[in-house]
Amino acid sequence: MLSKILLISGLLCAIFLILSTRLALGVVIGSHHAIQCSGGLISWGWSISDLSQDIAVLSHVGPFFADRSDEPLQWAPAIRDTPVRGELSLPLIYPTLALLVPGAILAHRVRFRPGHCRRCGYDLAGLEGDAPCPECGRARPSVPSSRGST
Repeated sequence: MLSKILLISGLLCAIFLILSTRLALGVVIGSHHAIQCSGGLISWGWSISDLSQDIAVLSHVGPFFADRSDEPLQWAPAIRDTPVRGELSLPLIYPTLALLVPGAILAHRVRFRPGHCRRCGYDLAGLEGDAPCPECGRARPSVPSSRGST
């Protein structure tokens, strides 16, 4: 279950990473905060003035906004802070990889459990050592003997 959550979250980050190369997508939270994806970054912005007045965009539906973006991809985190506004930015590639890599590792570990068929996952307990999987017919790999001959 955890592997599926990580993989789905990582895929959503990857989708936002791809979309952010051509679009600026975001949401205004209250009147002084906003989250925006553009140029491969996810950014948290704040201001002492009303942010909804500062955001000039192509499409604005409720608190959500979208606009075209020609910003180049950004690969470094950034903090911009002035007395009246600030922004904390993180490249989307980092959370994408941080979610996809562990998700893939966990999915692989769950898929290939010892004592189960590697093709269909059927529990092979109680079968003879060389018997094929009764579910899919896959031959079981031969396991070298660990006993020493004396």
